[in-house]
Amino acid sequence: MHQTTARTTQPVAAGRRAAKAGPKAAAAAGLTMMAALAGAPGHATVIDFDAPAIAGAVAEAPGDSFAGDGVTFRTVRLSGTVALGATITLADVNGDMRLYRDATAISGEQLAGPALGGSSNDLLMSFAAPLASLAVTSDDAVETANTIRLIALAETATAGRYRVVDFVEALDDAVASPANRLALAPSENFSIALFEIRTQQEAFDDLTFTFAGGDPVVDPPPPPPPPPVGVAEIPEPGGLALFAGMLGAATAARRMARAGVRVKAV
Repeated sequence: MHQTTARTTQPVAAGRRAAKAGPKAAAAAGLTMMAALAGAPGHATVIDFDAPAIAGAVAEAPGDSFAGDGVTFRTVRLSGTVALGATITLADVNGDMRLYRDATAISGEQLAGPALGGSSNDLLMSFAAPLASLAVTSDDAVETANTIRLIALAETATAGRYRVVDFVEALDDAVASPANRLALAPSENFSIALFEIRTQQEAFDDLTFTFAGGDPVVDPPPPPPPPPVGVAEIPEPGGLALFAGMLGAATAARRMARAGVRVKAV
């Protein structure tokens, strides 16, 4: 499976660009960003894995390649029985993931999957905040049918052990929706999920997720720094015009007084 990185909304990225443009632009972008996040709680984020583009058909990538979109990946090995409320073990953690580039991608030209090697062949996803929903689309490869799963998990008090919150399974030979779409929306929010591969190499596209309380809170850009000590701030043009007008009126009054002209009070 192959994927690209596309978001339905990008207020955070816009704020970063404005911060580079200068203090006033950053402040304005901060207000826009906060309004956007407040006005669109629970909007969906979609990652299609087309960026970064890879040169060949397959490439390993660091698991934090998509951390800016709110998710990090690790390749792991699942052991135990997957059932609602059951506890499973994830071991042999590899900090990488794999990107694929071929015609089986759903959108764009790339997909994502676990970094194969050793005994690890499942892809663990850790999100920046609790999710309300999660979905992936399996690749369009024509192949022998094998079971794949998308599993929502919760941490336990024991490292490497996780409780199954919910799961959905499908056959990897499906090439059309809804058969190739794995989606979860359990009543319990979750921030960890696993793409489980039962037998052979697999990948997915269009990772779609919705944060339970809207996007994670983003701090607004800091205010512009004060001027250096000893350097006076330059008044705004409107302030200069007002000051000039007052000074002119005062000068005219003094001249009239010297000339003996009496000014009638209104």
